[in-house]
Amino acid sequence: MKIELKISDISRQPSSFDAVVNSANSNLRFGSGVAGAIHAAAGPELEAYCEPLAPLALGKVIITPGFNLANQWVIHVRSAHYLNDDEPEKIMTEALRAVFRLVGERHIKALAMPAIGTGVFKFPPDLAADIIVKAIKNDAPSLAPELQRVRLCLPSPLIDRAFRVALQLNDPDDQRPKTVEATTRYLISTLPANTLQELAALKEDELIQTHFGLALLLRNDILKNNYALSFDAGERNLDEASSALVKALWEALQNTEKAL
Repeated sequence: MKIELKISDISRQPSSFDAVVNSANSNLRFGSGVAGAIHAAAGPELEAYCEPLAPLALGKVIITPGFNLANQWVIHVRSAHYLNDDEPEKIMTEALRAVFRLVGERHIKALAMPAIGTGVFKFPPDLAADIIVKAIKNDAPSLAPELQRVRLCLPSPLIDRAFRVALQLNDPDDQRPKTVEATTRYLISTLPANTLQELAALKEDELIQTHFGLALLLRNDILKNNYALSFDAGERNLDEASSALVKALWEALQNTEKAL
C-alpha cells in the first residue's frame, strides 16, 4: 500500500480517490475545519442527506455520496475530543478501524484522509500522527485488503513533520537512529580510538564550539534527514538540535574515555 503525505485541502482531492474521510461532529452538520470544508465543497445536499443519520456516536462511521465533490464517497467518522472525552486514544483507534472496515466493505482502492483529531479535537499532532499511521500500517491491510493508496491531507508543515516522524518510527526497515542516544552511539561507533580520545579530552563547551564536532554531527545530513531525531530532541531548528546532540555526545564520550 502506498502512503502519501501532502499539505492539501481534503475537499479538493482528485477523482482518482474513491473516497475522502470527514472528521465529523456528532450532528453530521456543516462545522469548522475539515467538516466545514467538505460540506462547503459537497454542497447543501450533503447536510440534508446526513440529517436523518445523526447523531453519530463516538468511534462510529457512516458513508454518504460525495455530491459536488470529485470523489464518489465521503466517510464520516467521529473521533474523540482529546480534552473532553474519556480514553480519547482508544476512541481514535476504534474510529480508524471502523473507517478501514467500511473501506474494505465498499472495495475502496484509494482513500484521502485528513489529520483527524489535530484541529478542534485538540489531539497533540505527534500522538494523532502515531495513532493514524499505526492504523494504516497495522489495521488497513487486514480490514481493507483492496486498498492500494492512502493520501494524508495535512494542513501545515508542523503537522506534516509530525506524520513524517510517525512514519519513520513505525517503519521497521528505516535504519536511521531514532533517538538522540541511538545517534550518539552511532557516531561514536564510526570514530577511531585516537579521535575518541581527543574528543573525550575536550570540555563540553569546547566540544560545542569546535567546528569539527559540529561538522561530525551534521555529516551525511543526519539532522536534516532524521525527522525522528530532531523530534525526540525537542528542538525547533538545526542549531538547537546540534547543541542537544553535542551535549549528548559529550556525556557519552565521558563514559567512552573511561572504557578506553
